[in-house]
Amino acid sequence: MIAVDARNHGESIHVDDMNYLLFRDDLLRLMDSQEIEDAVIVGHSMGGKTAMVTALTHVSGKCWAEFLFI
Repeated sequence: MIAVDARNHGESIHVDDMNYLLFRDDLLRLMDSQEIEDAVIVGHSMGGKTAMVTALTHVSGKCWAEFLFI
């Protein structure tokens, strides 16, 4: 399991640009750097939106997202 800090949060990089497509790109870059080919992505609030954007816009089949909305 990997818990990810989104950009501009926690100890992650702090930059001017911040949107869900960039969050997706950061997540995919992390997965590539760790040689993760398949993942179940679970998030809450902003993390859930990032998981959803990743699942809906990344068409290579690398990610499968599961959502829990309460």
